[in-house]
Amino acid sequence: MMRWVLITVCLLTLLEANILDTLKEKTKNLGKQTPIDVALYAKNPSQVCSLSITNVTNPYKQEITQSKLKPILLDAGRYYREDLSHLLKGAYEFEYKWEKEGKFVDSRLKTVHIFTYHDRRNRVHKKVNLTFLLRMPKMCR
Repeated sequence: MMRWVLITVCLLTLLEANILDTLKEKTKNLGKQTPIDVALYAKNPSQVCSLSITNVTNPYKQEITQSKLKPILLDAGRYYREDLSHLLKGAYEFEYKWEKEGKFVDSRLKTVHIFTYHDRRNRVHKKVNLTFLLRMPKMCR
């Protein structure tokens, strides 16, 4: 009888250690600026103007438009989706430029925050929507 109690206590101790290790592994990156895999999405709601989206500031504190976040060019009514790997969590500021027939119409800035719940490796994740939610210029409606 004593042997079974000892075996049960040992098994419970091993299970508890395994559960604690798993919990530590899953929570070690919470709140830290760690790289995650994200899915970017953008749509041009205008049927007349083209839209270009360019990264202005980011957590890297350097120019990454050539390596990670290349400028996005959207023709009228088109959308864009891309999966990016190893993007740091944090605030990214994007510049939106509207052009009609090759002529500049308007430009605006938008800040997008990338969090842990955007990570594609999680079973349930949210894609990063870059779509400009404010009103588009009158010339582009």
